[in-house]
Amino acid sequence: MTEVFGGEVALVTGAASGIGHGIARAFVESGGRVVIADIDERKGAATAAMWGEDKARFIRTDVRHACWYPVKAQSAPKIYPPSAGETACPAT
Repeated sequence: MTEVFGGEVALVTGAASGIGHGIARAFVESGGRVVIADIDERKGAATAAMWGEDKARFIRTDVRHACWYPVKAQSAPKIYPPSAGETACPAT
């Protein structure tokens, strides 16, 4: 594949499996790097290991609540294709 993304970083939610995994794979195969944001630690870590540390990193993330937003800010991705559902933070 062509290097469309040239090393850009994409934060992909739900990237340990399903649609999110497909999106993350497409970024990696197109020259990008991904942050795999997923609640499934086993699958997320295995996915990151499969692509290698220079292409993928895993961070356990529960996107059912928008409270995980600081994770997005710390990772500073330029590309953010949401592929897992997000809702508002629970009332405190």
